[in-house]
Amino acid sequence: MQSAPWIALLKLIPPVQQDGLLVVTSVGTQITIQSILRLEPDYAVIRGRLAGTTETGRVFFIPYDQMNHIGFQKEVKEALIRQLYGEPEPEISAQQASIECSLSPPAEAEPMTPVAQVTPPPKPIEPVLHQTAGKPEPRIAIPRRSGILARLRARSDAAKEQSTAPKP
Repeated sequence: MQSAPWIALLKLIPPVQQDGLLVVTSVGTQITIQSILRLEPDYAVIRGRLAGTTETGRVFFIPYDQMNHIGFQKEVKEALIRQLYGEPEPEISAQQASIECSLSPPAEAEPMTPVAQVTPPPKPIEPVLHQTAGKPEPRIAIPRRSGILARLRARSDAAKEQSTAPKP
């Protein structure tokens, strides 16, 4: 695209919306725009950062012939695009209007009161076990230090008694 169409396109975008633009160059470099500083006949002067970095405030001089495309990074409503081009909002067709009228309650009818809905509480998620049996095996309790020492003392006392006991 030549410079004139790029300049015309970039002039359509108000400064408030420029912070969400992304320029992709012909070599694939992505530049996140913070603001457009100048639109010269052959290049644009843009304040921004390289996509994927956090170093903001850099200034880029991008020739129009190196711009591949420009787009918004965030969701943009159709109404904003129509507003940029000065188009009015689309009118509702007669068919859509009749559908909307049939869905809305009559003006003289009482407003509908919402009915309380009782929803059961969600079931807890059970962990998936990789066993074929129904119940998982219980964990073996690890004894405390004091319990281990008591067992060792009991063994040692039993060994002493056996060694000192008379042999028949």
